[in-house]
Amino acid sequence: RWACGPFCACCPARHAVVARLARTLGLAEMPFSLRQLSITELEELAASRIPDSLSERFEPGAKPPAFVAERSLTLRRAGHPAPWSTSFLIVRDADKRIVGACGFKTAPTDGQVEVGYGVATTARGKEQQPKRFDFS
Repeated sequence: RWACGPFCACCPARHAVVARLARTLGLAEMPFSLRQLSITELEELAASRIPDSLSERFEPGAKPPAFVAERSLTLRRAGHPAPWSTSFLIVRDADKRIVGACGFKTAPTDGQVEVGYGVATTARGKEQQPKRFDFS
């Protein structure tokens, strides 16, 4: 269950990476989707503002900190390709509420990549969420 866009059938390699991230975070079998943030949304979040496209949808504590959006923008400007330079929102499918955010901190090194994530207190509790996983 993915919010399509850059991760549609025309780019299966990217979609596979995001699918693996969702499985690693315990989202693949749950009623959640990952939604990639646009450049405009990242710019708004980096300025500590909630984008109009997302207003009224965040659970308390689910909005990613400004530095996370700024890191994504910095990586993008430095030429890092998506999905390694992208942040994603964790969206509860049932009500389309945003319950958290996640993303890669850098591109993989030696088959491993570090994942940053945050989940609203109201949505926590059942999954063990690793911070690193193996792409080998």
